[in-house]
Amino acid sequence: MLNKNMFLISILTATLLILSGCTPAKELVKKAPADAQFSDVPTLFLHGFGGDADSMKPMIKSITAAKLGTETEIIHVQANDTLATSGTLTAKNNNPLINVVFDDSTNGNPAHNATVLRAIIEKLHHQYHFKQFNVVAHSMGNSTLAEYLLANANDPDLPTLNKYVAIASISNSFIGGNSGNTKASESPLLKTGEPTIKSTMFTHLEKLHTTFPQAAHVLNIFGNLDNGSNSDGRVPINSAQSLKYLTSPGASYQQHEYHGAAAQHSKLKRNPQVEKAVMRFLFE
Repeated sequence: MLNKNMFLISILTATLLILSGCTPAKELVKKAPADAQFSDVPTLFLHGFGGDADSMKPMIKSITAAKLGTETEIIHVQANDTLATSGTLTAKNNNPLINVVFDDSTNGNPAHNATVLRAIIEKLHHQYHFKQFNVVAHSMGNSTLAEYLLANANDPDLPTLNKYVAIASISNSFIGGNSGNTKASESPLLKTGEPTIKSTMFTHLEKLHTTFPQAAHVLNIFGNLDNGSNSDGRVPINSAQSLKYLTSPGASYQQHEYHGAAAQHSKLKRNPQVEKAVMRFLFE
């Protein structure tokens, strides 16, 4: 009888601990995969046209919840290009995640944004002395990074691009936009990813084929609504795929195509399968 009572007491105690939130942390907190990689290399998140602080936040939160990174800073680029920063990086190997937010996100000028991006990287480099950085970009955020690399890819005073996730990259043309050649969105691609019909946008970026950081690793993610448009509703598949040519032949390149409603241009960055692919690529 005593043993039975002790057993009941043990069950009751365990139940109360769970209800009171006192379950051991190792049981409540999801652990990172055993093969997860941790470092001081920061990952910068760049939203697209019309984006805001919430655009890339769900992905940052998902990475944090998976214990694969730590949300450390939010950098607001104010209308006069001054930087307002909240949070701080640390010296720990915690895969720091930095949300870069352009308050004037409808300026449509990636070259201007790239100048500001250099100022951000210089500022972070001066403070924390990291040698490499990662980027996760959506839509026009990819154009901002492309312009940054055109101007700064071989600058020895700046940290180098380590891993780059391109989501819905507009590399040759976009639906409803003026990219210099309306037929570019229908352009067949060569095996190298080079379009047979090039927009002025692509011609401008083409120099990256020889200057893109050769040690970088690239994951190109794009969507297909499967509705006959061969696009995510905004970016044609072949435009997104032409990013392959804009990376140096020596760079590591892979691409993933996602299908259906969850692959729509704006939804793609919040697609759970995309989030998992990004986490594996960056940290596992």
